Amino acid sequence: MRIAMVTKGMLLGYGIDEVVHILSREMTRLGHEVTVITTRREIQPEGYRTVELKPLVIPPSNSYWQTHFLPDFRLAIPTIRTLKNYDALVTFDPMHLIGAIAKLTRRVPVVMYYFGIVPARVLDSLTRKIESTRQILVWNASFALADCIMTNSKYTKGLIPKCFVSKAVVNYHGIDHMVNQNTQKTKEFRETLNIRGKKLLLSVGRFSSPYKDMKGMVKIFNRLKSRVKDIALILVGRGSLREVETFGLLEDIFVLTNIPNEMLKMCFASCDVYCSASRWEGFNIPLVAAQANGKPVVAYEVGAHSEVVVDKKTGFLAKNARDFEGHLEILIQDDRLRKKMERRAAEHAKKFSWDSSIKLFEDAIKKVTGL
Repeated sequence: MRIAMVTKGMLLGYGIDEVVHILSREMTRLGHEVTVITTRREIQPEGYRTVELKPLVIPPSNSYWQTHFLPDFRLAIPTIRTLKNYDALVTFDPMHLIGAIAKLTRRVPVVMYYFGIVPARVLDSLTRKIESTRQILVWNASFALADCIMTNSKYTKGLIPKCFVSKAVVNYHGIDHMVNQNTQKTKEFRETLNIRGKKLLLSVGRFSSPYKDMKGMVKIFNRLKSRVKDIALILVGRGSLREVETFGLLEDIFVLTNIPNEMLKMCFASCDVYCSASRWEGFNIPLVAAQANGKPVVAYEVGAHSEVVVDKKTGFLAKNARDFEGHLEILIQDDRLRKKMERRAAEHAKKFSWDSSIKLFEDAIKKVTGL
């Protein structure tokens, strides 16, 4: 099959972009001809083709408008022009309006891959809240023209209007690509931190995204550090050190920015406990990746977390910051419990396989195309 994938960007450190990359790569290996249509590329293609398009400029041309508002609309015309001789179109957040227009104008079968929309309540500015509301309205309208809606969790499927649920399919992302295999390099990496027997915590998330709440994670660590001295924290994320400097960093906090996947895998394998202070997630790839590397986790009971974490078995799901801090302290101090959760976490994460995810994805495209 000839498949066009439309996504806003192919950037390192973005979960959606990583999923697009892996889906495109694996579909190519299965013999399909895949083209990724995007606006910006940092991830190098493996087998598949990429086309970079520039959005139309619409006044007022301030940077926020051009970056965040209506990227789907501004890309519609140049993208539609490229959709010649494709058997299927797959759109990824936030490009579903393009899928709707393509369906109306090109009559091409369309799969819309939905990762969920960050709710306005966890956003920190009026412009972000407006954009969240716009996305809900535009995407829900676009779903009416989708032949299939694919979601990354049962939670995100539940966000779709009930009238479209019958054509929605849940497809959990695979996570086996994030399992570290090089134990020697992992040991060396931990030694470079010079933490000398301290329990190592890890948190991964974009520093500039308010709902990821990396600043909140630092606050929890600082409070815990006042009572438990033998701990250290690694913060890994996309962004600049300048952004992180406002978080109130104290002793034993290490910051890594824009690192490659191989180093990220070493971070997962090196830590003793993984923690995510995110206030919303449609799936949370790092949370599952940590479990796949045999690490117990602590996260808030939000979004799809109850689907990807077995509470009190592979980690803890907290209701508030105080609860979060308490669970984290238990895991740090109780070696026996932590070891038990490590085994359960690694076994639980095996259900998130790319083999099954790719098969479900391919079957969905074959169904809508009839090929």
